[in-house]
Amino acid sequence: MHLWIGIVCCLLGLLSSCSPSIQTPAAKVAYAQGETSAILDPGSTTQSSQLAQHSGPAGILVYCRHGGEIHLLVANDRLGIRGWGGFAGGDKKEETTAMTAARETSEETRGYYNQAGLLKMISGQKPIRQSGFSLYFAEVPYVSAKKIMAHPIKRWSPGYFETQHYAWVPFFEIEPLLTKNNLTESDLQLHPRHLQRTSRSKVYWKVWIDQLKQVQMNDGFPWRP
Repeated sequence: MHLWIGIVCCLLGLLSSCSPSIQTPAAKVAYAQGETSAILDPGSTTQSSQLAQHSGPAGILVYCRHGGEIHLLVANDRLGIRGWGGFAGGDKKEETTAMTAARETSEETRGYYNQAGLLKMISGQKPIRQSGFSLYFAEVPYVSAKKIMAHPIKRWSPGYFETQHYAWVPFFEIEPLLTKNNLTESDLQLHPRHLQRTSRSKVYWKVWIDQLKQVQMNDGFPWRP
């Protein structure tokens, strides 16, 4: 039985590594000196032969304006090990930082947010960099978390199965955590209204909260005046 499980996992990994990615010359323009230079217009005269090799992990903080408040989109990892947080992951060969962020965010939102669309939204953005991690921001129209959860997943795409449940959390619920030291598991608890009966975790991912702390310290949230 263990042998068959190993074979299946290997096949899934091979299929995932062969999945198509954005390969237009314009989208592959690298980041120079920490500034975004990814161009989506194929007709652009901007030229660059330098591709980002192992640009490092990256992600996108997806947010919306709803009911007069800023809401952040968070997801629960399927195994309940990590906890609730944003969307991020490691890079692949010949990806720019923005391409990594767009791909990982698309995968972890079940493809509801299209990779090309996300890449366009963050084009021209200078990411916030923290210990090798790059964070972008994307404002999207409000749509129910249930609609994202119901989005059909592509076949043979293991990357799309990493997350399980989604929730829009008002920023004012998260903000107090960004100024508090030595957070406990009790501090990190989500409000029960965001949880579903089958949720495997009830707390925020502390690594994600720590990232947001750094953003706050540097006045990096785009909705701030």
